[in-house]
Amino acid sequence: MVRMTGPFILATDRQASAEMAGMFRIAGGRIAELWVTWDNVAFLTQLGHFLPAGGGAQGESA
Repeated sequence: MVRMTGPFILATDRQASAEMAGMFRIAGGRIAELWVTWDNVAFLTQLGHFLPAGGGAQGESA
């Protein structure tokens, strides 16, 4: 588990999970670049910082 804090996201004491993918570019036998992607919206929604379309909390029915 990673506990993230910082000036841009307020602490919620909620847990969230995210699947991530990384791509490496190798040059000269070394990592020259790294690209990482993840679903920011899903992660922020789990923390309560982003409301999905329709305005309800995730998992709530209209």
